[in-house]
Amino acid sequence: MIMRRGITVINLLIVIVVVLGLLSLLVPLINNTRRAAARMSCSNNLRQLGMGIDNYHDTHDQYPSGTVPDTTLPPDQRLNFHVQVLPYIEQNNLFNVLNLKESWDSPSNMKHAPSGGGCYGFYRCPDWSQERGYGIGKHASGGISVTNYVGVAGVGAEAASRPAKAPDIGIFGYDRTLKNKDVKDGLANTMMLIETASEVGPWLRGGPSTVRGIEPTGGQLAGDGLPFGGTHFRQAWIFQSPRPAAFHILLADGSVRQAKNAIDPNILTALATVAGGEVIPAGW
Repeated sequence: MIMRRGITVINLLIVIVVVLGLLSLLVPLINNTRRAAARMSCSNNLRQLGMGIDNYHDTHDQYPSGTVPDTTLPPDQRLNFHVQVLPYIEQNNLFNVLNLKESWDSPSNMKHAPSGGGCYGFYRCPDWSQERGYGIGKHASGGISVTNYVGVAGVGAEAASRPAKAPDIGIFGYDRTLKNKDVKDGLANTMMLIETASEVGPWLRGGPSTVRGIEPTGGQLAGDGLPFGGTHFRQAWIFQSPRPAAFHILLADGSVRQAKNAIDPNILTALATVAGGEVIPAGW
């Protein structure tokens, strides 16, 4: 009589180890592929916004101010440059119903600023949205979609409040407007928008949540819990939590660059000014 041997415990353990090994390779690969697609979508968001800002400049011969001008409201209560650019990203209907003289959260403006649909996807990084729970409303403010894309005001905490001829300013200031010709450092060497996961605010709100300066601290400026970056993730192993590794920058020439969170803070500082005269290394 022939005796058939069953699967032993050792054989079963070997099968389990092999399956777990394959999963540890495949799951991160699949997730990173999904994140790569999200990075591409995010890059396209910034290009779209950059084209809108450029079209605004072509029409008005200047960049938009960081917040809507001609109002007595403080900057963080005004509507912002994203709103001023709406007609130049084919969102005239929304622009026409927003009241530029009222606060961003006035009943009239809240009526037309929902958290989803329309152009609002332009203002969020999809990778950050997926990883940080935007889909369950974790990063909404009163039901209003938030934005990861902030206008660069220059260097220093007060950069957004400085006048147009002040030193160390960037393209966006609360009450100032600049022209292409004011960007002495070159459009390809000057940041227009930068991604952030820190202190995000409603896409249409003015103030530091959507216009801010680069503040040198002597340490890293981009990453999880830091002022900028922290929006794009990578995962090495199935049991490892995804970690923020990179972010996007929109330059004034309309190009989008991906930067690692570990980027030299001196480079970010140099890119923040329009006429600082800094030497920026090639291939940063």
